[in-house]
Amino acid sequence: MTRRTLALVVLGLVLLVGGVMVARQPRAFGWVAYTPLSREVLSPGAIVLDRVGIAALGIAGLGVAVVAGVVGYALGRRQDSGPPSGAADGDE
Repeated sequence: MTRRTLALVVLGLVLLVGGVMVARQPRAFGWVAYTPLSREVLSPGAIVLDRVGIAALGIAGLGVAVVAGVVGYALGRRQDSGPPSGAADGDE
């Protein structure tokens, strides 16, 4: 693996982890027009996505695409070692 390939993988992983971490940050969101709902927790585990969360998930997706592209490129550029050592041409 060359330095450029390794740098692109690290960049992709940083984008992926950073995007997911930003998207999972709590957001200020609540009901203000209907008073009885403001005292109850309707879905405690829900993640509310605003523009920042959507952008962060887009950046995470870009990180996944970079890592997948670099890994695919690296696998495609591998040196072929030839046929397996036990196989000979024309033998059945």
